[in-house]
Amino acid sequence: MFPEYRERDLSVLTFDVTWYCPVKCPYCYITMKVSRDDRAILSREDLVRECKVGAKYGIKEYRFSGGEPTIIGDRLFEYADIVYDITGLNPTLLTSGVCITDRWLRKARNKFSVIAVSVENPLEPLQTVVDPKKMLKIIREHVSEELPFRYGLTLVTAPHFKDIVTIFEMLYDNVDGRFMPQLDYPCLRNFVNPSPSELRDITVSTGELFRKYGVIPYYFAYLIGSLVWLNRDALRIVLHLYPNGRYEMYDSMLERWQAEYRWQYYALEQQSLSDTCKKCGWLDSCKHHPEGRLRYDWCDLRRAIFEGIYEGLGVDDG
Repeated sequence: MFPEYRERDLSVLTFDVTWYCPVKCPYCYITMKVSRDDRAILSREDLVRECKVGAKYGIKEYRFSGGEPTIIGDRLFEYADIVYDITGLNPTLLTSGVCITDRWLRKARNKFSVIAVSVENPLEPLQTVVDPKKMLKIIREHVSEELPFRYGLTLVTAPHFKDIVTIFEMLYDNVDGRFMPQLDYPCLRNFVNPSPSELRDITVSTGELFRKYGVIPYYFAYLIGSLVWLNRDALRIVLHLYPNGRYEMYDSMLERWQAEYRWQYYALEQQSLSDTCKKCGWLDSCKHHPEGRLRYDWCDLRRAIFEGIYEGLGVDDG
């Protein structure tokens, strides 16, 4: 391996099997680097080769993403079998649900460790290709050990921060409390800082959810950090194998893996040197800047969420 590698970290290999996506969500960050009309598909040879490398060096989780991975049809199920046969692990599937039909559900049984469907905000969907009501019905009626549906990301824009409790409970009640939604904010592309009143809305909503459920139902990893880091003093290292069989501009998984460690260490070092960060009372909770630079335009939203957690705990700051 390489000097930076730590076995306790969660290293994830994501197979971006294709960039093609018929949904074309307006907030999709993929369009910052590739075209969603590119129909190239990851080859079996590349998949097999990288699964063998991942199994040899201890990758802990494998995922299918894109683009829209279900668009490659039955090949997706063949690829899931390849991952399992080589690594002994069923892959996670990240999808919009656009291709999920009764036939798909029959063929998908026991193929995935998680089927994570990004369900739109039912109050105001940001894309209209996939009907959130239809997806909620599919998840509600079919979730099982054989079809381990979970919620992927549900993006909530700032005007709906006041509705977060309602949105959360609509999704949570849909599955009779079996699992929670993952609410997120569109921060990877065209970030817009919420207004002061919207920031107060998310503080209040966070406090209410924390009092009722004892958890923060936010993905928001770019904004508040990850429970992996907080609970296990570990880093989450995500590697992406592109449809062309490469890791961005890197020649091998190990080269890309080491580069990701170096970016994360660099980001944490920059934070430790920042006078602005040193003055912040939430520094210990704000652990990671994944882009390798400090994003101070995220800080107001971070603080608003942290303050909501604080209020939800019922801590008296006096």
